[in-house]
Amino acid sequence: MSISYAYIRYLKDQEREIVNVNHIKNFHPEHELDFIPNKAYMVQWLAIDSDDETEIDSNLQDPDSWYKAQILLLAASRKELEKKLEGTRVKVSKVFDTSVEDSSEDESASSSLRQEMLDSGKARKEKKKEQQKAKSSSLKKLLSERLECRKRSAVFGDEPEMKRKCHGLEMKNQELMTRNKELGAKMKEVQDLNIRLQRALLEKLSCPHCEKKDVKDPRNSKEVPTRHTTFPPSSPEIVPEEEPCGMERSDGPSKYKTTGDKVHIGQNVWLPVKTWEMLQLQNKNSVFVKNLAVAIWGSDKLKDKSVDGKACNRFKGNAAKPPLSPVKLDTMKACYEDRLERQNLSKEEFAIEQKKFKKFITEKIMDLNRTQRKKDQ
Repeated sequence: MSISYAYIRYLKDQEREIVNVNHIKNFHPEHELDFIPNKAYMVQWLAIDSDDETEIDSNLQDPDSWYKAQILLLAASRKELEKKLEGTRVKVSKVFDTSVEDSSEDESASSSLRQEMLDSGKARKEKKKEQQKAKSSSLKKLLSERLECRKRSAVFGDEPEMKRKCHGLEMKNQELMTRNKELGAKMKEVQDLNIRLQRALLEKLSCPHCEKKDVKDPRNSKEVPTRHTTFPPSSPEIVPEEEPCGMERSDGPSKYKTTGDKVHIGQNVWLPVKTWEMLQLQNKNSVFVKNLAVAIWGSDKLKDKSVDGKACNRFKGNAAKPPLSPVKLDTMKACYEDRLERQNLSKEEFAIEQKKFKKFITEKIMDLNRTQRKKDQ
């Protein structure tokens, strides 16, 4: 069955019509599917549809009678084609290639060119694969060479050499650790000797004339009465009016005297020897004054006191707290001034530091109250 008619769509004005296949340039279909849906064909347009070959041949030379069109359906006769179109929608494919060859020779040349392009693309892909393969092998070779070079270096030396170096480092580390322990023991010994030396110096410098009175004189028929009182280790005490070592009560603070595990700092105020020694080791004057106040009054009593018994200007609604004992306060001040004298300060520096005495005590009272408020929250 020969195919004689085609249902086409002109690309320029989207018009559709049934034409004889003889009006399609270089188109000779053998069956109904022998066409490319998304290809453009050159179709001759005639004012009156005719199957006359002479009329077609006469119009071949007229370029204005040929238009690009898309073939939608093929059939053996017009009636068959019209029957296919009844009540159905014809699928219209999108035309990608609108170029139309003038002859079958051009079509074959184009197909050969397409084949050459495909072959060229395949060749490029193969070449790219080969280049990537060569590059990968080159990188692997370079990596293996560098790894071998690093293995031959000192970092990755022979195993016996590495073991020898590791053993040497372990021995050196053990030696340093032993040396460190020895130095720590020596430092502890030096610290103990230093503490004992300071304690001995404090005992000698405290009250040399009292030491003489403690020695029994066989020429005297009466001995100086001495009363030893046991003190709690956590809080200072004021001894009775009879003072040890025959000391007489005076308005100013006396020199420091050690009796048993207590040291007299003046005005009948006694502190534990260890507490007094720790106070002497303080580098800052502020820390010395604050810790001395805690040692004399204790934290619980100190936080409920004030230096002068005056109300705080910052909190005007609060009631004034009771003042600190003037006797103990004078004793503290005397100890502080004695400390400043041993620092070899100038008169100006001495006066400046002396004025900070009450400020240090006030700061300590505020710190204690602040800590208590945090505990209560």
